[in-house]
Amino acid sequence: MKGNQSTTHEAVKDFFSMDEKELAKYGVIKSEKECNPDHGRIENRQYYLCTNLSWLENKDEWPGT
Repeated sequence: MKGNQSTTHEAVKDFFSMDEKELAKYGVIKSEKECNPDHGRIENRQYYLCTNLSWLENKDEWPGT
């Protein structure tokens, strides 16, 4: 999600800031990955997948939805 779509970007940020119980109601899948890129840092990344867009306003304006 890019920041140049400010309204949608804010809606997505708000949605994914819900607690995991609430997200589970929408079928959100969470994945975590630890990786060790350059410079000896360890990065922990979290990924979320949601295919249920019923909560997103203006989704009908997107092609293919």
